[in-house]
Amino acid sequence: MTKNYWMFATTEENFLISSKMGLNLHGFGKKYKRRTDRMNAGDEVIYYLRDKMKWCAVSEIESSAFEDTSPVWITQSRGEDFRYRVKMNPKIILKTDQYVDASLVAPTLKYLKRWPLELWQLAFIEDLHLLPQKDFRFIEGEIKRIQNS
Repeated sequence: MTKNYWMFATTEENFLISSKMGLNLHGFGKKYKRRTDRMNAGDEVIYYLRDKMKWCAVSEIESSAFEDTSPVWITQSRGEDFRYRVKMNPKIILKTDQYVDASLVAPTLKYLKRWPLELWQLAFIEDLHLLPQKDFRFIEGEIKRIQNS
């Protein structure tokens, strides 16, 4: 089974909700079912805060996706229920003042080559992204560097 490298794009508000639960669960809406079906235990994840344009955590997926509609997170659009969920095992959670500024790092990523440089943030609008391993490791390295400084 191939290991995948994901980026979960969320709001700071929902990230804080997840953090208060130990960052052990993450959910996605109906439109992400096909992608969540590709998730496996051992896949790695980087959290990106869309509203802050910063990376803030590294985690590992511990389960395949399952369906649960109990309310946990704050919805941004009508009908959003974050029903497709995975259990998580957090590896690094940065403090708020340590978050990695994506504007300094993102333009160098291979994943963003399809977007004009000045519009790189459009690439991260959706909630779920499958990143190339090299990009994932680069972002993870920046997170680790900040954590250890």
